[in-house]
Amino acid sequence: MWALRLSFAATAVFAALTFVELLRRPERAGGASMPLAAFSLLVAAIAAVSIATGLAAPGDPAESLEFLRTVNSLGMLAYIVCALVTLLFIARENTGAGSGSRFEVVATDRLTRAQRAGERSWALVYAQIDDADDLRTVTGDAGFASIVERLRSDVVEIFPTEADIGWFAPAGVAVLVTQPSTVLRERVRSPLRAFATSGAGVRVGTSASVGWAGVAEFGYDVETLLAAARGAAERAAEAGGDRWERAVL
Repeated sequence: MWALRLSFAATAVFAALTFVELLRRPERAGGASMPLAAFSLLVAAIAAVSIATGLAAPGDPAESLEFLRTVNSLGMLAYIVCALVTLLFIARENTGAGSGSRFEVVATDRLTRAQRAGERSWALVYAQIDDADDLRTVTGDAGFASIVERLRSDVVEIFPTEADIGWFAPAGVAVLVTQPSTVLRERVRSPLRAFATSGAGVRVGTSASVGWAGVAEFGYDVETLLAAARGAAERAAEAGGDRWERAVL
């Protein structure tokens, strides 16, 4: 009897560690990790109650054993389903995050060389889909993935081939490019027009917000440029979306 209780307690320890790890992750797999986090906490709580009950009031061993077996059978089935769904979504989100990490590595090298050469026409552009969470809810995962892919295709087509592009989950695109400010202003307007036009066949309206930051104002650190461009895009989204904004000090 106590062997089963202890094995169930060991399972609960891993469930509790899973709960802590899911809370610590910066991404939440689009909310898909919440069932697994809640169920992990439930498993840990049941194990704690089971052990406490066994110590305080042993009761009928056969009845307690049958209860634990029933809970374990049903609980493990639900737990496996939650884990598979969560891992699927986390793996999908990490695909975009990995692209963002590679982008930062390439951009850092590019900006280091640009700083040595004294080139000050470099800028980082960040485009994001407005109301991404609402769009995902309305269109579903497949529909939202199609919308994200449209934005990425528009950005790839509009910016020159020598630009460095990175994808940031769930709905962001960053571009490192070297062009004069007058040319770049027209460049950042183009994704907005293209994205709004390409959304004609979608059930709901789509729009994007764009922010950009130049090395002349923010220096050559890619993280600083990315944060400034993201902040400008957020301000554009808060102002109603479907617009661009340049980051200023």
